[in-house]
Amino acid sequence: MRYRLFLKGIIFIISAVMVLTITACENHEKEIPPPGIHINMPDTGLEIELEDTLVISPRITYNYDTNYRWYLNGEFMSTEKEIKHIGKELGTSFYSFVVESPSGSDSIVIPVNTVILINFNEFELKNDTAIVGLDIYPSEPGFRTKGAIFPTIAPSENQWVGYALSNKYSQQSVQTPGRFTAYATTRNRNPFMVYHQPVDPHIVAFYFENREERLISSMSVSNTQLTFLIMRFGTVDGIPRFGGENNDVKDWFILTIEGFDANGVKTGEIEFPLADFRFDNHRQNYIVNNWQTVSLSDLGKVNSVSLSLATSLTDENGMMLTPPYVCIDNIRIIE
Repeated sequence: MRYRLFLKGIIFIISAVMVLTITACENHEKEIPPPGIHINMPDTGLEIELEDTLVISPRITYNYDTNYRWYLNGEFMSTEKEIKHIGKELGTSFYSFVVESPSGSDSIVIPVNTVILINFNEFELKNDTAIVGLDIYPSEPGFRTKGAIFPTIAPSENQWVGYALSNKYSQQSVQTPGRFTAYATTRNRNPFMVYHQPVDPHIVAFYFENREERLISSMSVSNTQLTFLIMRFGTVDGIPRFGGENNDVKDWFILTIEGFDANGVKTGEIEFPLADFRFDNHRQNYIVNNWQTVSLSDLGKVNSVSLSLATSLTDENGMMLTPPYVCIDNIRIIE
């Protein structure tokens, strides 16, 4: 009798321990967190060129028993994990992506900007080369790309104003700096335009064919090596360095960008200092030493864009002592 009672007690204890163990395991079982969406994109969204295709494939954390929904400009379009965007027209498309699981959900808005990017990469140049366009269009010197024309006035290779094409880069201090050389880090030797200002800058404004008017969102600019080094060090024949010997002369070198519509009416202008020594705190004085992005949206829709350079350093006749050159690249057209 005692043996049976003892056996029943043992069985009861074992059962209780098993129940407690199972309960403890259930209480300590980790819950799967809700899914999270991650995508690497700039603050302004993803970018694609006209007629190109972009695969949008967000990364999902805790991707367990999940389902997906894609919306384009508010309208449902797909339940796939990734989609393709084809750049059929200029502008911004807004994709919304939703992921759900039994643990919760997450969502994200992905703007996709379809643009025309004028980066001159279709022109083939030998390494460390510059040309002024005489051999490309002999009857009308200059450069044509993606509906835009960049004029050159060039009686010869050594006498030119307007635009030249180059893939020369250098940030070195040399005895003979190059006017065709961008004072900037290299971009795989990708070509860019060098602008040399004539007496009247408007005669070499770049423009769009067939009187088209475009909205340009931005453009990259940089000093040439020649201009940078003369501003930085001056010359032995009397051109002073920017800021003077004590860095207290309020010198400046400014690029003015003007827009005009198809009727020649000015739409606006934007100033961008390529060097500025006018600060009270001299430590803020600077010379642009790499590519900088200039927003051009405030120009509105334009048919032509004129670049003008001005400087605080002039001779007694008002002629510029700062070499009137600037490099441009990556012109983004959004409409």
